[in-house]
Amino acid sequence: MATTRINALAAVLAANLTDAAVFPVEDALSQTRRGTLAQLRTQLNAGAQSFTGAVTVGGVLTVSGLITAQAGQIAFPAVQNPSTNINTLDDYEEGVVGSWTPNDASGAGLAFIVSGCWYMKIGKMGLVGGTVIYPVTADANPAKIGGLPFAVETNALFAQVTFTGESTLRFLKSGGGTNDLALYTATPSPIGNNTLSGDQVSFFAVYQATA
Repeated sequence: MATTRINALAAVLAANLTDAAVFPVEDALSQTRRGTLAQLRTQLNAGAQSFTGAVTVGGVLTVSGLITAQAGQIAFPAVQNPSTNINTLDDYEEGVVGSWTPNDASGAGLAFIVSGCWYMKIGKMGLVGGTVIYPVTADANPAKIGGLPFAVETNALFAQVTFTGESTLRFLKSGGGTNDLALYTATPSPIGNNTLSGDQVSFFAVYQATA
């Protein structure tokens, strides 16, 4: 079916017209014709529709069939518009390698060497990964890696060490703050910064963000 372009569709809908209301439409040959709202609805429901250019919908767009993104992209706003509906996807963001920088959250002010750090957020699910190298230090504060790009819901985090030079380091978990990971032995017991002195820690974490 040829593409139908509807002039002033927003005005028609806003006027709350009946199915018998008549208004002009322009067909594929740029000919202006007149039709009723009922006829238009029948045409729109008859099959796939195609729109060229930007289409703005100010309210709720309800689609009963499949939505196909021919260009292969769905864009979310830079600033999240959070939804309380558990079935509504309200955010997506991805950070390429080097787009975020982990830092020392232990309070010792250590300067990490970092590499390969990336992140992704799908709805409330946050994923991060990367590598930090600890400086040589005698500080015994419990080790914490901070700077997560999204705040962590309380204890809603799973993290795994993918490589390390410290054999006692087994896993990471929420450090009790909103944006950090605490490093633990298998016991589990917190690991001090001095135990990781000069060591590499590569990790992957998935967690529930607060929004």
